[in-house]
Amino acid sequence: MSDITDSACITIVTEYLLNNCYKNTAKALQFETNKLAARSEDLSGQAPTKSTLRREMKNKDRMETEEKPENLKGNKNEEPKSARASRSQGDNTSDAMDTEEDDPSWKLLDARKDIYDSILAGNIDRAIQDIRFNFPIMAQVNPTAEEPSYYEILMYKLACQEFVEIVRSGEELEAIKFAHTHLGTRHQTLQEIITRVSPLIAYHDPTNCSSSYLFDHEQRQALADEVNMAVLTLSGLPTETALEKLSKQHNVVKDTLNQMKFEDPAKDPNSDRKMSM
Repeated sequence: MSDITDSACITIVTEYLLNNCYKNTAKALQFETNKLAARSEDLSGQAPTKSTLRREMKNKDRMETEEKPENLKGNKNEEPKSARASRSQGDNTSDAMDTEEDDPSWKLLDARKDIYDSILAGNIDRAIQDIRFNFPIMAQVNPTAEEPSYYEILMYKLACQEFVEIVRSGEELEAIKFAHTHLGTRHQTLQEIITRVSPLIAYHDPTNCSSSYLFDHEQRQALADEVNMAVLTLSGLPTETALEKLSKQHNVVKDTLNQMKFEDPAKDPNSDRKMSM
């Protein structure tokens, strides 16, 4: 492939990785891409530019830092994720001349990924705290509005998921207290949401009832994806990447061709007769 085609492919893949919070994979792709670029300069006989050398050294340092065992396992005494996310914005600014992190897709990636990962892990309270810190507009509530806003509905879904996680832990009294404090609402739309999760508290073994599906990992996954899409929209970023659009287009073309069921005239026993007429 040409350099232009390679660059386009890398851009498409990177966009998908960033939108779906695969930060480490995106970093690894960027690191290897920069290595290949530097190697190409060596093979072509051109001296690597200063920006290339600085970019390669910084990427190497980042990769080594992220791969340290203490960073992979986490630390109970580590600074809050929201603080790290805020600090990372300053780091990205200083690296803008040497890396691709000046692209809007990289901004607030740490904050978005922390929220996403917290929801997947069932740490909903942490996710809500990070949202309030990094995306406060999502946590705003208009008490006089006749209908809840999209963000208010989303935050209520998070609160309901936190209720589910408390029930999962077996803390029945804590779950009841949480419901009374955080889940009361006058909006019909929100009442319909709480109606789906409130029956859990009535069962001695909520994992063995008709509502047990609420404990499935797919519930966390769906909510994490929905919150991620909301944050992307709020940040002015596309909610559907070029790679996802290409995949959909490929499937549409494939299905259309299958429906048309083209026949090869050479295999049609009547084709010779039709041509002679």
